Amino acid sequence: MTELPAIVLVPGAFHHPSQYALLQSVLESAGYQTTTVDLPSTGGPRPLESALPDFEAVRDACKNYINNGSDVILAMHSYGGVAGSGGAKGLRPQDTSNGKGIIALAYYAAFALDEGSSLVDAFGGGHAPWARLHKDIGSAGWIYPNNSPFEPGTLFYNDCPGEVQDENVSKLRVWSEAAAHTKMPYAAWKEIESSYLVCTLDNACPAQPVQEMFAKKIRGVSGRVEYMDASHSPFLSKPAALATFIRGCHRPKIVDI
Repeated sequence: MTELPAIVLVPGAFHHPSQYALLQSVLESAGYQTTTVDLPSTGGPRPLESALPDFEAVRDACKNYINNGSDVILAMHSYGGVAGSGGAKGLRPQDTSNGKGIIALAYYAAFALDEGSSLVDAFGGGHAPWARLHKDIGSAGWIYPNNSPFEPGTLFYNDCPGEVQDENVSKLRVWSEAAAHTKMPYAAWKEIESSYLVCTLDNACPAQPVQEMFAKKIRGVSGRVEYMDASHSPFLSKPAALATFIRGCHRPKIVDI
């Protein structure tokens, strides 16, 4: 029997690793080792000046499994697609001394950027309309996800019950604005088997035109694209279905949970 790969979950901006616990539980019940990266750009003592510490945090989480003899699926949510892709450089199985590495990428409502591009570039030189800046753009300040009239509960969790929305809004943290300006050193989706899940009910990162733009890139390199009627956060509203999508990102394909 083939050993299952480990799964490294990369959160979106503002989010805490504990918010992915339901998804981790479903994956672990199917026999996978999992971890969720705590990104340095989110909730730190001071804003970072770039996304480089996030790249390193993802890289360290993946290498922990690789060095212990496990392949890795990198599952990335929202901004996690930036942090994950940047951290994946040099970690394919053919790049490592023991032949273990990142064998698949799972993007869900996530950013799959080109080399030399930044998150700000993807938004046409600015930020999403719901992003409130603590300082001027490009000033290494914080971003908050609550720019009036937008409300975080309906932005991120609109297909979740009210109490779930309230609980998760209370866990949101500030995010380092400078991470959005960091140019990508590596477009992992061009070299590693990739899948993209378009979340059709997403209010924060709309399926049209944002997610479809990245799904088209994945599809263009013979990647897999699927659709789910879910908000920005299927790890809360549809964790079993999301786990099935992630599990299907490597060969051989795995049946539904």
